[in-house]
Amino acid sequence: MSESLIVAIGDMFSLTNVPGGNVAGYALKQLFAKRLDSAREILLEELARGDIRVSEGDLEEGVAIVYRFLRAAQEGTARVNLRLLSQVIAKQAWQGTMKADEFLGSGANRWSYCRKWCTWGSRGI
Repeated sequence: MSESLIVAIGDMFSLTNVPGGNVAGYALKQLFAKRLDSAREILLEELARGDIRVSEGDLEEGVAIVYRFLRAAQEGTARVNLRLLSQVIAKQAWQGTMKADEFLGSGANRWSYCRKWCTWGSRGI
């Protein structure tokens, strides 16, 4: 997705005869890379706080969850929200209960699920 967006920005600049399309595309690529690196660090910090128990059956679910997490980071989700999402991922990984459908839900269900799983930190779990 990001590569096609970068190319589209370059094309838009070219179509309008405005110089700088390559520079804008490169800047966007660097921004995405920085956001993804930051998100990976946050996720790894949270995962390191416990023992991961992911079964082979959970791998597909885990891939979908991590993909959505990294997409949220690329789209500019605030670091505090990435931290909360990574705590949800970590708790599922520690418990061996990776469920992409619950994590990837939409609307109010998504946020109620996040609130439910993120409150564990305040109880010292």
